[in-house]
Amino acid sequence: MKNKKIFFSIILFMILVPFLVHAEPKVNMPQTRIEFEKPFFQGEVIQGVFELNNDGDSVLIIERVDPG
Repeated sequence: MKNKKIFFSIILFMILVPFLVHAEPKVNMPQTRIEFEKPFFQGEVIQGVFELNNDGDSVLIIERVDPG
């Protein structure tokens, strides 16, 4: 009986640990539109200011921004 409890405790531990230690960043972008100060033409380099929040539980690293 004692061996069964230990066995099931180990199995339960093995199942739950990945869910408890899983950490990842979660991007939250409160502003979904970027307003530009003036009109621009095709091929022009443009700049915009936007805010990203990390609501996750690990570091968010942005390596590159690529227009869609």
